Amino acid sequence: MNASFKSKVTVIASYLKKEEVPPEVALNLINCGTSITANVETTGNKITSYEYTINDENPLTTNESSHTFNGLENKEYHIKVKVTDEYQNVTEQESSITIENEMINILNKEIPVVSCGDGLYKVEHDGVSGTIKDDGFNQTEYRFAGLNPDNYISFNEEEWRIIGLVNVLIPQVDGSEKVEQRVKIIRNENIGNYAWDAKFLNDWTNSTLMEMLNGIYYNSSSGECYMGNNNENAAISTCNFSSNGIKNSSKNLIEENMIWNIGVAEDNPNTLSFYQNERGVITENSNPYEWKKESETFQSIGLMYSSDIGYSVGGNERDNCLSIEYFHDKIGNTQFTPCLKNSWLRNNNINVEWLLTPYQTKSAIYKISWTLHYRNTNVACEVRPALYLKSNVTIHDGNGKKDSSYTIS
Repeated sequence: MNASFKSKVTVIASYLKKEEVPPEVALNLINCGTSITANVETTGNKITSYEYTINDENPLTTNESSHTFNGLENKEYHIKVKVTDEYQNVTEQESSITIENEMINILNKEIPVVSCGDGLYKVEHDGVSGTIKDDGFNQTEYRFAGLNPDNYISFNEEEWRIIGLVNVLIPQVDGSEKVEQRVKIIRNENIGNYAWDAKFLNDWTNSTLMEMLNGIYYNSSSGECYMGNNNENAAISTCNFSSNGIKNSSKNLIEENMIWNIGVAEDNPNTLSFYQNERGVITENSNPYEWKKESETFQSIGLMYSSDIGYSVGGNERDNCLSIEYFHDKIGNTQFTPCLKNSWLRNNNINVEWLLTPYQTKSAIYKISWTLHYRNTNVACEVRPALYLKSNVTIHDGNGKKDSSYTIS
């Protein structure tokens, strides 16, 4: 009897036409903090369209099997997808998900923390030895990451971007140092091509670029500098920053005479080891050609670190990218290179840009281009100034998008 029953089912199924069978649909929702991605999997006939709705509003029809709803707040969302195949068969699938993400106060503005996509990420260093003075301070930071997060900020009547809320050392009146958090920003475009140090050394404490940035650039004046074509040897020249230097009205927003840690990176670092070496407490120096591993200097203007690049990577491979070593071959290829495709700090308008992190030889500094590599300091590379804002600076308008930059005072 069982055999007869199976036979009848087989006969009936053989008469079903494929155009009469609607597609089977599975809907998977991914919560990234400020966005929800709906991923759709189907079996059956060829799919011609997907219609996505959120809370039964604003239906969007596309031929893509995935869609992301951005700019979402903390609340429950109902996602529905209607799938149509080539024979106009329709299958609907729906699901609900609740966003409950952490909010962080940055410059008196509550900004949501994300776990994927573009946005503000939480970075925990777990109190590992080697980070800022290893004093037991909470090692949590918040970094903007991804291809184009909403971190545009209007500063100095120019377009800058927020790197994040990071741990820094603040000099005290009694000569001591205190670990606090400050917002670090970077100019979105370069100010020209300059040598990191015309003396062919990688000591930031008296490099020609440090002197230029904290001298004629900071004071919007003119004077001696070392400039040239990108990625070529620099030559002495006269630079005039009267139009694009730091304006007097902007100086009261800058944390002046900041401590910039300038430790040397070790061989084959990943993002965390870069961070540890740059700000660490390692003082042993077995290589006589290395600059000392722990050093600090007091200035208002600096550059971004190599670790800033690493922490700016977003995308599905972020966790993997954070752990990848930056080792390279003779032309700079690394396993980390593909990660830069998801980093907003890798500015596509920049050719070769200087970083603050010294390489192990006394004459070389890390730079960023299509990959992360190092270069002799007397070569001219593009420069984007970076600085820290005072703790009393506040955002009073804008949403961080390119066409609505945060405005501050």
